Amino acid sequence: MATDDAYDPPDTGSETELLLGFLGFLREAVIAKVADLSEHDARRPMLPSGWHLAGLLAHLTDVERSWRDTVVDGLPDAAPEVADDPQAGWRVADDTTVADLVAAYREEGRRTASRFADADLDAPTALDRSPHSLRWVLIHLVEETARHAGHADAARELLDGRTGE
Repeated sequence: MATDDAYDPPDTGSETELLLGFLGFLREAVIAKVADLSEHDARRPMLPSGWHLAGLLAHLTDVERSWRDTVVDGLPDAAPEVADDPQAGWRVADDTTVADLVAAYREEGRRTASRFADADLDAPTALDRSPHSLRWVLIHLVEETARHAGHADAARELLDGRTGE
C-alpha cells in the first residue's frame, strides 16, 4: 500500500486491506491539505478556539499512536499529558515544521498498517477499560480520520480557496 503519495483506496481485498486502504487514502488526503502550506498558514487559526491545520496533523498522529499502542497493545501512553489536557495533542512546538508533522504522521501510518496487516480483527484490545475489538479500533481510526479530513477540506478552502482531494 502506498503511503507517501496520494492514491485511491483498493477496490477489492480482505476486510483489513480495505480498511487500511481507506485509512491510508484519508491520511494522504489530510496531508495533501497541509503539506504545501507555509509554516505561517499551517498554524493560522481557523476557528475562535485557535484550531489550525498543523495542530490537526499533530492530533491525528497522536490518535493513531494512542489507539494502536495504548488501547490495542496495552503499552504505556506515550503522551499522558493529553489525558490531563485534551488540547495538548493539538499543540505544535514552534520548532516543529510542517514537514516534521507530515513525516511523523506517515510514520505512525506505517506502524498502524504493519500492526493491523495480519491481525485478528475479532481479537479484543489489551486495555481492560476498552471492551472493543481490533476491528472496532480500525473502523474508529477510519472514522476519526475521515471526520478530520473534512475539517481540513473546509480549513484549506478558507485559507486560500483550494478545494478537492
